[in-house]
Amino acid sequence: MARVYHKRRFRAFAKRIDDDWMDRHRFIIYPIQFQPEAATSVGSPHFVNQIDVIRNIAFSLPADLHLVVKEHRSAIGFNTSSFYREIATLPCVRLVAPDRNIKRLIRKSEGVVALTSTAAFEALLLGKSVWLMGSTPFQCHPLCNNVKSFHELSVGLRQDQTVRPDY
Repeated sequence: MARVYHKRRFRAFAKRIDDDWMDRHRFIIYPIQFQPEAATSVGSPHFVNQIDVIRNIAFSLPADLHLVVKEHRSAIGFNTSSFYREIATLPCVRLVAPDRNIKRLIRKSEGVVALTSTAAFEALLLGKSVWLMGSTPFQCHPLCNNVKSFHELSVGLRQDQTVRPDY
């Protein structure tokens, strides 16, 4: 019953992002990981508190960059209303509905910041930069930036990401 309640409450915090908004703003995506899961607990043990991760990413952003946070489809309703409220009140952060097409978001974005997400792998396949805070089989990809701290993330987000490898 609580999951149904939280699922309904999520809609109150999600912000609509349309093509016009995406064309007018630079943004990166943070896909919330389903927890508990080995990919986060083992692959990214220092970043398991996702509220803290999202907050630190938001405060690491350059002034002209927004953070779009997308909930995992399977996790909707598991997190509390206060979890979503805290995300929604962060500056330059937009919480979007879990049914939003992730590939469309990635194509319009500057890249993805993730713990160990499949969305990060999809971003690499689409030629987008990825800032990875965990251990994955694709961490050696040329567009993948392995970050061990939020300071490294902040520096990485400010660097010129326009140079793409020639495949």
